[in-house]
Amino acid sequence: MTRWPLLTMAVLGSALGAATAAITASAQPAPPPALSPDSTAALRNALLPSDAIRGDLARIDSAFRVLHPALFRYHTEATWRAAVQSVSDWAATPRSRGDVFVAYSRLVASLRCGHTYLSFWNQPRAVHRWLTDGTDKLPFEYDLLDGDRWVVTRSATFLSGDTTAVLPGDVILAVNGVAIPQLVRELLPLLRADGDNDGKRRALLDFRHRKEFEAIDVFLPLLHPPVGGRYVITRRRGARTADVSVAAVPSAVRRTQARPVPPPRTMHEFTRLSRDVAVLRVDAFDYGRESAKWEPFVTSTFKALAAERIGTLIVDLRENEGGSDEGAEFLLRHLLRTPIDLPALRLAVAYDTVPVAMRPWLSTWDDAFYDRRGTIARRASGGFDLQQSAAWPKRIPVAADAFTGRVLVLTSYVNSSASHIMLRLLARQPGITLIGDPTGGSLRAHTGGNLFFATFPGTGFEIDLPLIAYEWDPANPSGGVKPDIAVPARDAYARALREARGARR
Repeated sequence: MTRWPLLTMAVLGSALGAATAAITASAQPAPPPALSPDSTAALRNALLPSDAIRGDLARIDSAFRVLHPALFRYHTEATWRAAVQSVSDWAATPRSRGDVFVAYSRLVASLRCGHTYLSFWNQPRAVHRWLTDGTDKLPFEYDLLDGDRWVVTRSATFLSGDTTAVLPGDVILAVNGVAIPQLVRELLPLLRADGDNDGKRRALLDFRHRKEFEAIDVFLPLLHPPVGGRYVITRRRGARTADVSVAAVPSAVRRTQARPVPPPRTMHEFTRLSRDVAVLRVDAFDYGRESAKWEPFVTSTFKALAAERIGTLIVDLRENEGGSDEGAEFLLRHLLRTPIDLPALRLAVAYDTVPVAMRPWLSTWDDAFYDRRGTIARRASGGFDLQQSAAWPKRIPVAADAFTGRVLVLTSYVNSSASHIMLRLLARQPGITLIGDPTGGSLRAHTGGNLFFATFPGTGFEIDLPLIAYEWDPANPSGGVKPDIAVPARDAYARALREARGARR
């Protein structure tokens, strides 16, 4: 298969990071039962010595300076030094595990790099025990709507006897006395995203992604933990506002027990809506064990489109955060009208070899990442170019069985890595209309591809550290791809149906 150079390695940061965590988890025994609220709080509040916090801070500073290819994309030497010093000054006395996780997250997020963060999935088991698996999560799910409003979609408060405390449709106004807009403002500086794309950061605070746990599960208990195992929720139901106390739960309990129960959902689905309109939904380009089924699924889908003479295809990518480069490219070629000549791109790395002193707390899936010599060329301005990037193909061809009708692609701030780049390229194509929110990601530059998983010995925290910078035009805006028809992502499907009906008249 023709490889897609813009995605090769670009998406492996998220895909292989998650895959590594999944493989590791599958090789381990079943996790122990959930901690009690008190035990969760005790582990979260345990103090870390100043020397441990500062020691790991020095390691983070050193690792980023030596290895990170985009440390100074948005930072200057002065602003980065000041940010590190601020955390060091704060760590002059012992601090709780939870507070240190927040402080490190804020520091790392200041790089404005979508692949650099304290990964929720790649933390060591001892950290997972209290960070993601503890009994300190909200017992309901919500949609984050315009104006930073939480509207409840599913609730598990009935599990503790609170049968009507929080119900779907309730608007949550505050948690533990903190108004939701203020809470969102507190959370945004802790979240990963490329450049100035706060839409992506807000998307990470939503519950629509069907993951084991969400960013709110990690950070809310660290900023505003439950008291006595309970949260005080201010909610509005109709015209009435009330404060209610609800029991905190493990995220796994909420995910499996909250009502209403959502229908089963596959990673991809093809549906014919009418004689002339069909929908292709693709939630990810990374399927794990299901990856072998992807190309036959795409092939059969586009054969059906041709055989049934479908005129309009709605491609729903709103939940797609990226994944396999081959998977994204295979679908892209079936949507193209003309071959795509790839835009100019430089791939940069910051180092030639990894210092021996760093290697004990770094891990990855390919030992070649430790020694780049022979594959890089030094830049006069500092750092290195990956030499093989110049030899990559410059054109993406059209598949022989590509769709020739009208294509309406549904977009959202969730779209990053493979899906962001795919949408960037589709936006140039005739006959294709993007509908929804702008994408996540940055039109200026991003990182990804090869990663180190850096687990620091003093605190035990892990940071995903990308090793390749993908440099587009620095004059581009640092936001995502703008749709042709801008509507909130939740309304994009309805708008696409109206567009499809209009096309048939």
